[in-house]
Amino acid sequence: PSAPSNNNCAGAVTLPVNTTCSYTSGTTDGATQSQSGCAGNADDDVWYKFVAVATTQLVNLVNVSGNAIDLYHSVYAGTPSSLGTPIICSDPNLSTLTGLTVGATYYIRVYTATASTGRNTTFNIFVASPAPPPTNVTCATMQPICSGSPIAFVAASSGGSAEAGNNYDCLSTTPN
Repeated sequence: PSAPSNNNCAGAVTLPVNTTCSYTSGTTDGATQSQSGCAGNADDDVWYKFVAVATTQLVNLVNVSGNAIDLYHSVYAGTPSSLGTPIICSDPNLSTLTGLTVGATYYIRVYTATASTGRNTTFNIFVASPAPPPTNVTCATMQPICSGSPIAFVAASSGGSAEAGNNYDCLSTTPN
């Protein structure tokens, strides 16, 4: 097969940064090596790029299939002609990038770990912002559990009673 259009960094496919897990399809089929890799055998790399919308971003490779399914990815700052040292090298398909500059472009290099010939690996890739941290981490910002929404949690009781005078609402009685 012929090399994909994103076989080199200069042809990197632009990825949206999203919260809806909108995937972009990719393949290493026909790809060749553009530079040395972090680990594995980077003889079939393909390139993607994104513009950071937050200082922390997630990169995820999913739906990996074909005859070589162990993927590596690395992320670089800079330009295609001057990428420098990778920000991260990742064998797991999910990585968290931190310390990014909002508005800067970053390049993602994806390749298979194996040097076998005839690889036909396909995958989906997306970049997302992590979920915001929970807001109910202190007593002053706690969320009600009697909201009508199903909430699952593990409860334990020492058999004691709650303080007198509070409004226990949907919990009805103490020590519920």
